[in-house]
Amino acid sequence: MNEIIKIEKTVNIESKIISLPGRPNAMLDSDLAGIYDTDTSVINRAVKRNFERFPDDFYFQATDIEVEIIKCQIGTLHSPRANPHLFTHNGANMLSAVLHTPIAIERSIQINRAFSEMESRIALGKLIPKNYPEALRALAVEVERRVEAEKIIEEQAPKVAAYEDLINSDGLFTLTEAGKLINKNPNKFTELLRKKKILYYRNGVNIPTQRYLNVGYFEVKAVQSSGGSYTQTYVTGRGLGWLKRRMIPETQQSIIFN
Repeated sequence: MNEIIKIEKTVNIESKIISLPGRPNAMLDSDLAGIYDTDTSVINRAVKRNFERFPDDFYFQATDIEVEIIKCQIGTLHSPRANPHLFTHNGANMLSAVLHTPIAIERSIQINRAFSEMESRIALGKLIPKNYPEALRALAVEVERRVEAEKIIEEQAPKVAAYEDLINSDGLFTLTEAGKLINKNPNKFTELLRKKKILYYRNGVNIPTQRYLNVGYFEVKAVQSSGGSYTQTYVTGRGLGWLKRRMIPETQQSIIFN
């Protein structure tokens, strides 16, 4: 007779949720592995096998600065040799679907509740003033924030429209052009992509790894010139949008349109 597995081990899931500036609340891969009663390597392999199901707002690797923030919150890390990966609320849900084990399914309900309760408390704490003067100040701040937001939206609307046209186009951009469009020095941009193992250097050419070619972020073409032919790597419109989102934690800058 099939029975639902009852988990005896009690886990304070909410205590495992980490807050990082500019990121959604998230949980370390090692903590999720413990909650799902498996190894960290197992869940990271599951992500690699289902790469298209885990965009950057589901699953990301902590930067060096974020690692220090995490250490301040939890005291230590289980993988000192490499920056850990984290799963957001949506990422934890997707991981449960990918693992599809009785424990993962049961624990995903608890994880959902923990994330939702924390998010509700944060929202409630922001919304409820403690007294009348505080309520007036909160109202004044909110009115000012909305006026400023509307001003920014109005100013940025042409750039946003131009950027959306750009990333939705069928055009191709050299690595130099792509770097300029996301406000990065072209040389540092390619170095960063190699560091993140998005590109590798071979025979004088920066070549994208196969996984990023497969999802359509890059194209590699043979280019004819008066001196003969050479290999050129291009970023697609879709790849440009993906790179912009991936670079936001490092740049915190808006796109420049010439």
